[in-house]
Amino acid sequence: MSRDTISGLRGGATVLPERTGGQPRPQGQRRRGCGRPAPGGAAQADRDTSPQSISHEGALLLCDTSCSPSGSGGQVPRYPVLERPLPPGLATLDDYGERIGYQETYIHWRWHPRPGFPEPVGETPARGGHGRRPKLVYEIKSLDAFRATQDDLWGRRKMTRVTTTLDLDLRFTADQFAGLAEVEPAVLALYQALDGFPAAEDGTYRLGDLVAYWNTRPIVLEEHDPDEKMTLGKIATVLGVARKTVTQYKDDDPEFPSPTAGSQYRIGDVVDYLNNRPGKRGPAAGDAS
Repeated sequence: MSRDTISGLRGGATVLPERTGGQPRPQGQRRRGCGRPAPGGAAQADRDTSPQSISHEGALLLCDTSCSPSGSGGQVPRYPVLERPLPPGLATLDDYGERIGYQETYIHWRWHPRPGFPEPVGETPARGGHGRRPKLVYEIKSLDAFRATQDDLWGRRKMTRVTTTLDLDLRFTADQFAGLAEVEPAVLALYQALDGFPAAEDGTYRLGDLVAYWNTRPIVLEEHDPDEKMTLGKIATVLGVARKTVTQYKDDDPEFPSPTAGSQYRIGDVVDYLNNRPGKRGPAAGDAS
């Protein structure tokens, strides 16, 4: 069945096909969008459906086949449709959230509105009815690169973090990264001795791995012995974390370390708990003991 394409209307609209019920339409009785016979015969009807003669009101009777937002009821995908399993290097926000310990909704509402958030490269097909939306697909490297430019998308703990627009596949020595992180190489060496620090290859590290580790790095005791005993308030001050946060963990989690004497705790036990607590995000974790 043929369709007359009308250009310049709402992204490329298409005139609804004529339906005759298998019977030839009488001459001069061609139907317009409203269903009434066209006055003036076939010639007038042809003029009525020409691009030059369609009014704004008439355009509302056309079927809009331009790309519509995913999940809005449109039949034409906005992005290339990609079946699962997705090709290597691609992920939905749900997949990516599982990689870094966040939920898709958090990434969508907290990350997506920010300038520079990457554009999707595809979408998964919609499954079933009831408004189930297709999932947008992104390059993982693009999401990682965007996150590397933001200092507040790595967790709630207050710490200095590295933000960069450099290619995350660049290779850095430990000393070069210490310069980027603005710390002494000796400080970085404390973290290199812990499990979880990125593996070196020929004496260098992938920058993206270093950034992800450093921005979620564990707490390291630089000036205190792990066996020192302190109150929780003093421990919070030494570690640079909110006292309320430490107290909340103690009150809510039965796995929180027990005091060693009275109200004093072994600082190494508290550090180990904070570094490995349930819900700890990111690749970094360490053992202070």
